[in-house]
Amino acid sequence: MGRSVNSFTAWVGTPYTTGGRNKLPETNMARAVLSRAFLDSMGYLNPESSCGSGEIAQLKESARKFIDAKRKIFREWCDIAEADPDYVVKLYTDLTYHHSCGKLKELNIKTVIEKLVNRI
Repeated sequence: MGRSVNSFTAWVGTPYTTGGRNKLPETNMARAVLSRAFLDSMGYLNPESSCGSGEIAQLKESARKFIDAKRKIFREWCDIAEADPDYVVKLYTDLTYHHSCGKLKELNIKTVIEKLVNRI
């Protein structure tokens, strides 16, 4: 027997589907880790976070060090995320360049990062 299709399953889609492609939960989790690293490196915390400036600086630095195609742990997360580490670093470099130039002022940075991570 197959799964039945009803209005709810048609609305939510099939399990593990992201961007029209089937993804395992591990892949989605790894992409969330990369997304969080991007956000942390830019100092964007959850609204519930209460970090001092020293803690934010340490978090940003740790995330920046993590996003390095030469690091084994980063390559492993990219492998789980089904992403090319060099491409992820290029996306991050482009993101930080455009952010520092002020070209992303009008945009929600979290949404921008989610769209970038969906491209990998």
